Amino acid sequence: MIDIHSHILYCLDDGSKSISESISMAKEAFEAGITDIICTPHNNESYYSPSMEQIAATMFSFQKELDKQNCPIKLHVGNEVYLDDTVENKITSNSLYSLANSRYILIELPVNTEYVFLDQLIFSIKNLGKTPILAHPERYMYLQNEKNKIYKYIDMGLILQCNFGSILNMYGPKAKNLFKFLLKEHLVSFIASDAHHSNSIYYNLESAKQKIFKKISKSEFDTITNINPQKILLDQDIF
Repeated sequence: MIDIHSHILYCLDDGSKSISESISMAKEAFEAGITDIICTPHNNESYYSPSMEQIAATMFSFQKELDKQNCPIKLHVGNEVYLDDTVENKITSNSLYSLANSRYILIELPVNTEYVFLDQLIFSIKNLGKTPILAHPERYMYLQNEKNKIYKYIDMGLILQCNFGSILNMYGPKAKNLFKFLLKEHLVSFIASDAHHSNSIYYNLESAKQKIFKKISKSEFDTITNINPQKILLDQDIF
């Protein structure tokens, strides 16, 4: 499996707090069957916004340490980008990371309120030659209450990435139910960890997989955890 959303890089956001925790997370990920991780620290002007240089330097040092410890996880650069009125400028000025330097950008929205400019920003991001992937749609309250809006966003070119932890009720019953609905409707293009700490989702990945297998086939699971993520790494079309 390839994990396209993880806060495994240490001391950059609300994820890993130390290199030792990051190493533990990487070993847990490998034990769970993950070969590659796209590191996606938050890019959010109000909270966390490490520079591209900080991200690259931290990832380089971390990869060296993993290689030294014979942990065969391969790391790739990325960001989880909070949508606001600075995003278009950040894309045009190349001041944020797409996923593995591909055409794909991982975006997130406010959890509790509707982002009224989403249609406009999807259109703008696509016009800039990028493809937006929405992180954990099942967690957004307004989509939980108006799930049919998701079809419109997908028709506009938005791609969905859900979290493994949602099936384990890590984000509450509404997120779990919306995730199950999205799986049933075959609207999920990626499932990722959104890992922030050790002894958390990587450690419980097998339990999540078994629950997901009750909703989709193992072939579809392979597509959204391996084949589609590999296309990001190769910067290929998903569909």
